[in-house]
Amino acid sequence: MTISPAIAFEISQMIYTTWELVDTADGIGIDKYFAADGTLAFGSVRHSGQEQIREVYAGRSKRGPRTARHLVSNPIFVSEGDVIVVRYQLTLYAADGMPPLPTALPLGVIDVTDRVALVDGVRFLASRHLVNVFKSATEGFAVAFVDEAPAKENAR
Repeated sequence: MTISPAIAFEISQMIYTTWELVDTADGIGIDKYFAADGTLAFGSVRHSGQEQIREVYAGRSKRGPRTARHLVSNPIFVSEGDVIVVRYQLTLYAADGMPPLPTALPLGVIDVTDRVALVDGVRFLASRHLVNVFKSATEGFAVAFVDEAPAKENAR
């Protein structure tokens, strides 16, 4: 099934907004973009439901000031029945502290798969799954992230 440009735009805006919340508001409010039973997975570390997702970002915020930019690129939209799957790459720049900070290499390049479902006429993230492709050898993530191999379809 073909995805209309209007729906692709709507979903793109949701994706961009969720990452902007992480970058500018410590992820506060991101849980509202997930379905009530939605999941957020950093590699094999899985969080289920809006409350657990909210707690992930509350824990991130407790670490102190952090500056991050999550850059989304190359989104691919695929319809799978009632769900729209969006695969994209995320380039992450992040460091503890307030801007301006010294320039640095990306903290990671991450494959992301978002599954978007329509619930009572509103689109929500049914799931978001992040898998590291490249990551810094010296810097860590602000959330627990246990690596797993990228999907074969994305591996070269």
